[in-house]
Amino acid sequence: MAVVTSAKRRVYMRQFYLANKERLLAMSRVYHAAHREARNVQSRLYHASHKERIYAQIKEWQAAHSEVVRGYYAAYHERIHERRIEASRRYSQEHRQEHHAYYLKNKERYFAHRDKRRARLAAVLHTLTAQQWEAIKSAYDFRCAYCGEKPERLTKDHVLPVMLGGGTTAENIVPACWHCNSSKRQYLTMKPMKPEELRKVVAHSPSVLAP
Repeated sequence: MAVVTSAKRRVYMRQFYLANKERLLAMSRVYHAAHREARNVQSRLYHASHKERIYAQIKEWQAAHSEVVRGYYAAYHERIHERRIEASRRYSQEHRQEHHAYYLKNKERYFAHRDKRRARLAAVLHTLTAQQWEAIKSAYDFRCAYCGEKPERLTKDHVLPVMLGGGTTAENIVPACWHCNSSKRQYLTMKPMKPEELRKVVAHSPSVLAP
C-alpha cells in the first residue's frame, strides 16, 4: 500500500509541477537571487566533499554519451572558430616586436628545439606516402579527426606522438586542424575519432559541421 501511495504522490507532484511550472520557476529564481552567496557556498562545500563521486559520475555519463560529448565540443569549436583565429591574429600583430625580440634572445634554444624535432622524426618509421595521405583525408571527408571541422588546410597528426616513438605511417596518422594538432602536443588524453564515428557526429549535427 505504501508503494502505491508513494507512486500516486509522485504522479500528483508531477501533475502539480506541470500545472504550475511558470509560477514555481519564478519563485525559484527569486529565491536563488536572494540567497546567491549562501547557495554558492553550499555548492562549493558539497563539491569539495563529494569530488571523487561527482567526477566519477561525469566520466561515466561522458563514456555512455560519447557522441553527444563530441557533438558538443564540435559545436563549441565551430562557434568560436572565427573569433579564435581573429584573436590569435590580433595578438600576433600587437606583440610582433616582442616575439621578434624573444626569438633573437632565444635563437639558440629555438634551433635546438627544431633540430631535436627533426632528429626524432628521422629516428622513427616513415612509410606514409602521398597517396596514403590523400586516402586518409578522403576517408575523413577532409575533416579534423578530433573536432570534425573542415579547415582550409589539414595537418598530419601522429596518434602516438613522435616523442613517444610513434611513426609516420598510415596506421598512426590522422588529419587534424592546426588548433587540435597544436593543443594535443605529446599528451594522450585527446583521442581521434574513427571515420565512421565522425560520420555519425556529422549526421547528428549537420548544421554545426556543415561542409
